[in-house]
Amino acid sequence: MGILRDRYLLMSIGITVLLEMAVVYAPFMQVAFHTVPIGAARWGIAIGVAGALFTAEELRKVIAPKLFSRGKWLPA
Repeated sequence: MGILRDRYLLMSIGITVLLEMAVVYAPFMQVAFHTVPIGAARWGIAIGVAGALFTAEELRKVIAPKLFSRGKWLPA
């Protein structure tokens, strides 16, 4: 289907990012969740790790598309 064609997926990702930002940066949410603001370097680490995992999974789909298909793959 493609990641950019699923409107609901994109909306849910956007809402999730906004909620995460609120928990980290909104003062009343910081108190409720015991969080502190993080700097650009730490955001870079988080985004880098997420990007690496996304890339690894996309490569896995190209190299071995049936590897995790419904849990029925058995090694030869």
